[in-house]
Amino acid sequence: MLRDGLIAAPGSCSLLTSLANVLGREGKADEARLVYNQAAAADPTSSVPILAWASLEGRVGLADKARSLFEEAEHMSPDSEMNIRAWAAFEAAQGNHHVARSLYQRALQLKPDDAVSLQALGVLENRAGKTKAARELFRQSLTADPGHAYAWQAWATLEWHQGNIAAARWLFQQGADTSKAHAPLLASWANMEARQQHIKRARKLYHQALASDASHGPSLRGLASMEARTGRVRRAARLYQRGHSADASNLHTLHSIAQLHRQLHQRQEATAVLQQMLEMDHEQGHAWHTLGQMEEEQGQLQAANDCYQRGSSSSGIVGALLNYEGLARLAEFAGQADAARAVFKKGLDEHAPTSRFLRESGLFEKRRGDLQRAAELLQQSTSLDRSDEKTWLHWGLLERRRSNWQTARTCFKNGAELIPHNADIHQAWAMMELDAGNQKGARAVYQKAATSCPRPVPVLVDWAQLEASCGNIDQARDLFVEASQKAQDSHMPLYQAWEAFEKSYGSSKVAERLKAAQLQIERDNASQHAEAQQHQARLAASVTQHILAALGD
Repeated sequence: MLRDGLIAAPGSCSLLTSLANVLGREGKADEARLVYNQAAAADPTSSVPILAWASLEGRVGLADKARSLFEEAEHMSPDSEMNIRAWAAFEAAQGNHHVARSLYQRALQLKPDDAVSLQALGVLENRAGKTKAARELFRQSLTADPGHAYAWQAWATLEWHQGNIAAARWLFQQGADTSKAHAPLLASWANMEARQQHIKRARKLYHQALASDASHGPSLRGLASMEARTGRVRRAARLYQRGHSADASNLHTLHSIAQLHRQLHQRQEATAVLQQMLEMDHEQGHAWHTLGQMEEEQGQLQAANDCYQRGSSSSGIVGALLNYEGLARLAEFAGQADAARAVFKKGLDEHAPTSRFLRESGLFEKRRGDLQRAAELLQQSTSLDRSDEKTWLHWGLLERRRSNWQTARTCFKNGAELIPHNADIHQAWAMMELDAGNQKGARAVYQKAATSCPRPVPVLVDWAQLEASCGNIDQARDLFVEASQKAQDSHMPLYQAWEAFEKSYGSSKVAERLKAAQLQIERDNASQHAEAQQHQARLAASVTQHILAALGD
C-alpha cells in the first residue's frame, strides 16, 4: 500500500518515512536508511524522518550515529519538545540518566505541563531511587492529562517494585478505567499478576491487551513466557511466532525464542537465533550472556569467558551487568576470589546497579564469608526492588545465619507478603523461628503456609516433624496424612519422613507399607523417565516447526 502511494506521490516525505519505518521493523536497516535519506531530501525542513532514523540507529546499536541525528533534528526544530523528548528517551535507554534528565528538563522548560516529559522524568527519578520525587512527577503528569496511561503504568510499577501490591493494583485499575484498552498498561499489570502467581488473572489481562493490539510484543512475550513456565510449550511457541511475524527485528522476541530452544535442550537452534541477534547488534548483551551460559553448561569455560567479555561492553545496562555476573562466576569457580570481587566492583563502578547484580554480589560475599558486606549489598538490592522475593529470602537466610532474628523475620515476612504461595519462604521462616526458640511462631507460619501454598507438602512434613519432636504424636500423624492427601504426585521425602516417624513410635506395619510405597515410587519414576524423554523429543520437534516457520527458515 505504501509503495502504491509512492507511485502516486513519489516525493511524499510522510510516505517515505512510513516505508522506512516498516523496513526497519523488518530488520532491513540498510534499505531503511536509504529511504530515510530520501524522505529527508523530500522535505529538508521536517525533522520527522531524522528522528525516526535516529531511533533506528539506536535500536541497531549505533549510538553515536543516533546521537548525531538527534542533534540534527533538534537544530532543525529547536522549539520542539517532542524532538528533545525523543532524544532524552534514547539517552535514558543508553543508561545516560544525567543527560536524559537534563534533556527532559529542557523539554519541560518549553512546555511545563507536558504529561509525557513529566512521566518520563518520574521514571528516571525512580531509577535513581528518588521514589518521593517520582511519585510527585507522576501526580503532576496525571493532573496535566488524567488519561495518560503511561503515567498510571509507571506509577503502578513503582508501587509494585516497592512491594505495595494493593496500591499497584489500584493504580493499574485506575489506568485501565481511564485509558480504555491500553496494551502496555495491561501487559505490565499482567506481568505483576504473573509474578504473584495469579496465573488466571494474568492470562486474562494478557488477552485483554492483545484484544487491544494483536501484535503488541511485550504482551505476546509475557504471555508466551508464562505459558512456557506452566508447561504449555506449544502455546508459547505459537505466541513467539506471532510476535516475530509482527516485528522481525525485535531482539527481545528473538531472545525469548532462543530461551525456549534452551528450555527444550535444542542447543544448535538456540545458538542460531542468538547469532541472528548478534548480526543485528554485535554488542547485544543478552545474546552474549546466553551464549556464555550455554558454553558454561558444556564445560567450555574459555569460550564462555570470551562471550561474557564481549557482552560486558554492551551499551545496555542490564545486558552488560549480566555478563559481568558471568565473568565473576567463572573467576570464583577458578578459585580466584579477588578477581571475582574486582569484576563485581567494576560492574558497580561503570553502571547504575540492578537489584539482581547487587543480590548476586551479596551472595558472592556471603560465600566468601564477609557476612556484613553481604547484608549491606542485599539491603541495597531490596531498596532498588522490594518486589523480588528471592532477595528477601536470601537476606533472611543470611540474617538467620547471623542470629539476627528480628531482621530475618522482617525479611521472610516481606517475601511471604509478596508471594504468599512460596513454600520455600515459609519453610525458611518457620525454621528461623525454631532456631530462635519460638515454637509458637513456627506453628503460626506453618499454619499460614498450609492454607496459602498450593503445594504445601514440604511445609506439612516439617510441621509434622515439629509436632513429633514435641511429643504430639496424633497431631503429627494427622499432618502426615494431610500431606499425603495434598500431594499432587508421588512425594518420596514425605514417605521417607513418615516411615521414620512410624518406626520411631513402634508402628512397624505402617512403616513397612510406607517402605513399599517408596519402592513403587522408584519403579514408577524409572518408567515415567523413559516416557518423559520420548514426550520431550516429540514436543521439541513440534515447537521447532512453529518457530522455524516464524523465522522463515
